[in-house]
Amino acid sequence: IFFRPPFLSTMNSMWPFILVMMAGILTATYMGLSTRAPPRIIVVGGGLAGLSAAHTVLQNGGRVVLVDKEDKLGGNSMKASSGINSAGSYVQQDLQIEDSAAAFAVDTMLSGTDQSDTVSDLVSVLSKDSASALDWLGHHFGVDLSVVSRLGGHSHART
Repeated sequence: IFFRPPFLSTMNSMWPFILVMMAGILTATYMGLSTRAPPRIIVVGGGLAGLSAAHTVLQNGGRVVLVDKEDKLGGNSMKASSGINSAGSYVQQDLQIEDSAAAFAVDTMLSGTDQSDTVSDLVSVLSKDSASALDWLGHHFGVDLSVVSRLGGHSHART
């Protein structure tokens, strides 16, 4: 189910607050589920992350209500022009591009100003899981991420 509540388009300044509230509701709903009933989940946002979350819930037998402020799905992902960066993906392997999660992590940390342990831990997860995430998108949804290039801040050609 997808719907666009009319009031969301006029509440752009409230959108971050709404997202936080919905995330809290989603977490509380999921944590309180009975093992007998299929999960009923509300996903806020129809971009790549929201659609991936909704798909994962459906794959696991759940029911989803997808809410987005726009009248079509895709979010910022549909406007992105430089792909999704990943190290060690099937695309790089097919093109014989040697890359690593460690190199991706270094590139990512160098591109930002916050060098805290928290950010470093998040970058580590991002870097290590990037290839499997890109492979999942390519194999399950047929997303064409075959074009690679070495963009600013990257030491290797990535999608």
